[in-house]
Amino acid sequence: MALRNLLMVVTNYPNAGHPYSGAFNERSALSLKNLGYEVEVLAPRPYVPRAIARWNSRWGAYHRIPDQEMRDGIQVFRPAYLQVPLLGGALQPDFSAYLNAFRPLHRRHQAKPFDAVLGFNLIGAGGLAWRLGRRLRIPAAGWALGNEVRVSTHSAHGRAVRETLQRLDLVLYQSAELRACAELLCGPPASKLSPDRHVVLPHGIGSPPALSAEDRRALRAKLNINPGQCLVLFVGRIVKAKGVFELIEAVALARRKRPDIVCVMVGALPGFDDAEELRRRSCEMPDFVRHVQILPGCAPGEVWRYLAAADLFAFPSHSEGMPNSLLEAMAAGVPA
Repeated sequence: MALRNLLMVVTNYPNAGHPYSGAFNERSALSLKNLGYEVEVLAPRPYVPRAIARWNSRWGAYHRIPDQEMRDGIQVFRPAYLQVPLLGGALQPDFSAYLNAFRPLHRRHQAKPFDAVLGFNLIGAGGLAWRLGRRLRIPAAGWALGNEVRVSTHSAHGRAVRETLQRLDLVLYQSAELRACAELLCGPPASKLSPDRHVVLPHGIGSPPALSAEDRRALRAKLNINPGQCLVLFVGRIVKAKGVFELIEAVALARRKRPDIVCVMVGALPGFDDAEELRRRSCEMPDFVRHVQILPGCAPGEVWRYLAAADLFAFPSHSEGMPNSLLEAMAAGVPA
């Protein structure tokens, strides 16, 4: 059977409250569309009452997300689900999202049937994908992108991912390492992960655009970086798990021998990361303001301009699946 009409399930997707959240998911949806598939996206959002949205920047961002919208010719649905702070995955947000999403999706399926469900990220999206696949009676596949298969075996997330691995019709892995992690999570015998259903298939990245020496000079001038300085670049979420605190300490140590080193960190988003804590801690370091810049997140296409301006790409993340930013730095020819 030819699969032409796909329902893509994701945990995040660019929106008014968080314009670069899930940028890779949007890129993947557009790639599928360009390959000739008809794609609709399901991206559940936490429910936030209007009365409390103004109390917290993250809550306000969630509140601004529309229930549905059309982005670049792709219909995006965002049903709300209940999320209680501090309980994490204990309430199974994928099941809550499933309860809210099923009826409208079922109506769309009756009007124009989906051929398959594809979930990106096994925590949340994977559980939602297999439930919808079972209910709509269509195949469901999931993509293991990173740390979701590194969760503790006995945690709520571990149990949810293990069930997802067993129930999906097809599981794709960014790397052989992630597939090995899935084997450990499921426990012996390893043969339970059939090679026909559990396949290593990295998604890769796009080709870098052609950028000139003038592009490099222009961005460095915008950042007030002299031609003789060494620009160390970090691109990603400004959170502890990405190693950002270790990075600023390393830059401070390196500057004792190379005072020309400066660091630019791209990806800050108030309310969603540790950027403010990073700034507070870094104030204890001499000359921090002059040699470290923490900048807001940018559109995916803008990342290539930063890479063109960089002399070295730093990737101190504690663990990854198949990191897009590192692959893009290598594709751009920046030492990493």
